Amino acid sequence: MSVDHNIELITEKAELDRLADEWWELWQNCPGASPFHSPAWLVPWIAEFAAERFAVIAARRMGHLTALLPLAMKQEDSRPVAETCGGRITDYQGGIFSTDATSDCIKGMFSAAKDAAPPGMTSLSLNRLAGGSPLLRSPLPRGWKESVRQQTHTCPILPLPANPEELAKVLPKRMSSQLRYYRRRADKIGKVTYLCAGPGQELECYKRVASLHESRWSERGKAGVLFEKNIIAFHGAAIPLLADAGLVRLYLLQIDGRDAAGLYGFVAQDRFYYYIGGFNPDFRSLAAGTLLIGHVIERAVEMGCTTFDFLSGSEPYKYQWGAKDTAVYQRVLDAA
Repeated sequence: MSVDHNIELITEKAELDRLADEWWELWQNCPGASPFHSPAWLVPWIAEFAAERFAVIAARRMGHLTALLPLAMKQEDSRPVAETCGGRITDYQGGIFSTDATSDCIKGMFSAAKDAAPPGMTSLSLNRLAGGSPLLRSPLPRGWKESVRQQTHTCPILPLPANPEELAKVLPKRMSSQLRYYRRRADKIGKVTYLCAGPGQELECYKRVASLHESRWSERGKAGVLFEKNIIAFHGAAIPLLADAGLVRLYLLQIDGRDAAGLYGFVAQDRFYYYIGGFNPDFRSLAAGTLLIGHVIERAVEMGCTTFDFLSGSEPYKYQWGAKDTAVYQRVLDAA
């Protein structure tokens, strides 16, 4: 227990389900909270990847949920460690905190994390934290040590203008010119259609985007990241929940009725998140992926988004759009 908060440990799925409405309310009132911090993402992730070894630490003040920190337990070098939920498929991790969540509250949550861990756990790894996360600057319980580092994979981010007419001023001139050229070429070759999945269409559209993603990677002799059994199950559970909350966006570009490119992303709090994409190698010469990203950036501006977040990874195409790196951090806490 902190000085002014009650700290609660949630380790059972039924308890987690009962928390969902409060979790959503907290998420909606936390500036900077991403879809990756929502129950639509993390509850399916826990069910698929940490069902028997999770601890969600909740803090309440005067009965109201003010902070939430979802953790997973795993074995590392034959000893138990705790880390933020999300693993390798979640670009932003950590918790969500209202303005009422004091530093004492977060310190109390750290102590609760140690209490919730298996015997012998001495390390708590807070991964992929945005620069403004309270988890980066909160004080530690007595006797704890820490190390903080910038993580390897930054998140390239493109600021967006207030209206589509000003987009040409934001994008590099070379990219604006290429986009006009590719659009003219595509129009000459066949009928160009952009589709956005409507209600009830999200899972089917996701399967088509995933197939395009796989085609792109199989051509290089590599496997895509969406076809592992547990990842298929995770997205199958998460996408309907994200859709119900209005957070998911799935797009397809068709040329003469054939899927040429696909994009899976999210919208939340004035930000568009480009999670993953793919294209049909048959349409490489038309730069189908570039055409679809350009279209989605325009739609993001129309939706009122002020930021297009390419998420983690330093692929060259992201910087061709004018995106600039934004750091994410890891804070590892070692308890004596």
